[in-house]
Parts: sequence; C-alpha cells; structure tokens
Amino acid sequence: MKENEINNLINENEFLKRQLEEQKSSYKQLSSELGQSIFECEDLDKENRKLKKENEELKKEIKKLKTFKEEVESSTGWKIKSIFK
Repeated sequence: MKENEINNLINENEFLKRQLEEQKSSYKQLSSELGQSIFECEDLDKENRKLKKENEELKKEIKKLKTFKEEVESSTGWKIKSIFK
C-alpha cells in the first residue's frame, strides 16, 4: 500500500512539474506579446504626435492662404479683373 501511495505521489509530482513548465512557457509567450504590444503602442503614439504636429502646421498654412485670398479678392485690382471675366 505504501509503495502504491509513493508511486501516486511521484506521478502527481511529475504531472505538476509538466503543468508548471507549460504555464511558464505560456507566461513567457504572453510576456513577449505584451512587450511587442508596448513597443507598437509607443511607435503609434510617436506617429500620432507627428501627425498632430503636421496637422497643426497645415491648419496654420490654410489659415494664411485664406487670409491672403481674402486680401487679394478685396483689392481693387482683383475686383477689376473679375469684372472682365
């Protein structure tokens, strides 16, 4: 009977070791995926900041061009040209 109990404990111990190794492997895989996701997120944040900056610069340029257009259209020469079109 004792030998049977010892064999059962040995088998259970081996089973638990295999489970532990599987869980370690899964943890390593998840850690790797998490690290990749963090780096991708940082890259996307950097790209987002860059695009926001470009967007602001384009808005400023559009505003300048609108102001310039309004000045040109309100000038006497523009009004004279538009009459002859």
